Amino acid sequence: MAASPVRADNTSPEVRLGLVFDAAENLPPDEALAAIEPFLGGPELIVSLGATVAIVQLSDQIPVDAGLKLLAHSVVTENDIEALESVRKVLRLVAENADAFLPHAGVLQDASRQLLDRAEATENGELRSLALGLEARAENLSRLQLRDQIESVLAPLAEYGGYLTPIIVLMVWYSVVGLTFLMRPILVPRLGQLESFVVESRIPVVGSLVGLLALARRLTLHPRVIDAWIQRHAPKYMASFNNQAAVAERSVVIPLPIEVDGTVNSAWQTDHLGSLSQQVRLRIVVMGEGGSGKTHVALRIAHALADKPTAKSRSYMQRIPVLIGREIEAIGKDINSPEMLVALVAAKLSEALPDVYFTPNFVRVLLASGRLLIIFDGFSEYAATVRTALQPDSPEFAAQAVIITTRDTNFAAMLPHVKLSPARISGSAVPSFLNAYLNEAGLRGAVSDHDLLRASYRLSGLGQRRSVTPLLARLFALQLANGEMDETDRLSSAEIMLSYVKGLNDSAGDTGLDTRALFGAASSLAYEAVSSTLQPSALPWEKAVEAAGGEDTLLILKERLTLIQSVGLTEDRLIFVFDPVAEYLAAHALYENNGTDALAWRGTFETMERLAVDPQVSEGFLRAINEVFDYHTGHPSPALLQNEEGPPGGEIATWLRAATQPLEDN
Repeated sequence: MAASPVRADNTSPEVRLGLVFDAAENLPPDEALAAIEPFLGGPELIVSLGATVAIVQLSDQIPVDAGLKLLAHSVVTENDIEALESVRKVLRLVAENADAFLPHAGVLQDASRQLLDRAEATENGELRSLALGLEARAENLSRLQLRDQIESVLAPLAEYGGYLTPIIVLMVWYSVVGLTFLMRPILVPRLGQLESFVVESRIPVVGSLVGLLALARRLTLHPRVIDAWIQRHAPKYMASFNNQAAVAERSVVIPLPIEVDGTVNSAWQTDHLGSLSQQVRLRIVVMGEGGSGKTHVALRIAHALADKPTAKSRSYMQRIPVLIGREIEAIGKDINSPEMLVALVAAKLSEALPDVYFTPNFVRVLLASGRLLIIFDGFSEYAATVRTALQPDSPEFAAQAVIITTRDTNFAAMLPHVKLSPARISGSAVPSFLNAYLNEAGLRGAVSDHDLLRASYRLSGLGQRRSVTPLLARLFALQLANGEMDETDRLSSAEIMLSYVKGLNDSAGDTGLDTRALFGAASSLAYEAVSSTLQPSALPWEKAVEAAGGEDTLLILKERLTLIQSVGLTEDRLIFVFDPVAEYLAAHALYENNGTDALAWRGTFETMERLAVDPQVSEGFLRAINEVFDYHTGHPSPALLQNEEGPPGGEIATWLRAATQPLEDN
């Protein structure tokens, strides 16, 4: 057989596949690899896949050459099966032949970055996990490379310098570390890394002495170094932080009255934290119903503390915020473990600062010194195992500065320094809020004074019946600016929420979903997210696809309408961008299923009762049920429907009936 078989256009895929396996079996490994490589990435998937398998087999004999071929192919191939199989084999080869792959650490790093970009673009969680593994292997090889380079410098000194070598090395090293600490403290963590390589080197006397004192690694933990690190990297980090979907969606901030430890403060500012902002240990709980602005308040505090204090500003500790939502569920009950929290925070820092060096121990120090402000957003919507495990006041908890947002007014997982609760917008305050929001959002020019006045009057009327949440007022303002609220609309909370969803579809152009298909898919998806706990929760991708009626529809809701978003370390779970919107859509799904059938609603309430969920925790969804039912029928609650057995019983139905009583305007 020829050493380099020619790929003839007139041969069939079966013949070409035979050539591949003939080469693998009959040629020396190096020649076989050269013969098979041209078949990678060809037009026939079966031939290219066969070539991949053949090279995987050859890799046991020529691990480096075959591994690099597989790695290069994994980056360019459009076939996920080939890419995954290639990366898996490369990971095994690097683990088994680390020394042989040392010269190629840079190639591995470049490939891992390209694979991560591809995984992000295609939302391939499995590929992302493998790419992260490859990146970790590459970083470890880089460490070994640097260790070998250090040994190559120290070995001759140790051989010819005798007993003076350790003394000379120590004097030079500590002079460098000391001067760096005084003049460029931001570089001390790098010296700490270099110091660890010296300790790991196979020059025992030098390594032992340097390791005994560990000056650079000790100084890495000094406040001067931490201050320099925070000040240098905070601006770049905050630029990335502000691009996160949960943050960008809340970029327009209108200060509202806040209840502070039970007392309403109509002009609360982050300055009012006072001396708390200077403390290492900071514990804040923000409580309120869905859409009340809890995350807004947490982000206001985060942005205020992330800025570098100036000579004219009040004194406070500069901190970098880390927002943790329902991706925490991927860790589950282990979240209270210091190692797991450090790993999660380090992953988020690395995502925002990919070119910045830090070790897990440095992240641990940042957490312990209060320089990282951890925001656990939506605690009450976390899985039960996570809510039980997350105990910030336990001695082993790694973070000192913590903000938790929750709907649960009986929250007791953490003893806070201060409790904040955003107030609703009363009817009389609606006009000023709408005007301020439209101005801040740059949309005031889209609404005439006359239209704004009439709209304010209509929303104020809703507020006089029941004060409105900031989210409801905000969605109303956006629809008003887009011309989506007709004068004939019978204004209600349900109307605003459902019109918002319809507006997303209308403004996205031709999505292929008419209004009925849109609400069918979105409501089904929302009900799947809400039904198990009576509050919005994250859905695995497979369940979301099934609930939405197919992957194409799900991608429209996610990519075109941005109604939902990915969460999780591998982005394999989905949540609604706004929890209240999910609750109203889920309530709409119930109405579509039950209508005004008293027996059907009785069955629904009995199913809810079996979940044993406190109505206070699920208040947002329960209130949405009443308001959607009222919007469609003009009657205040399905819990008032009766049949021959009378009204439905149970805690849920009782709560729904009690909620039909109008609340006084604040």
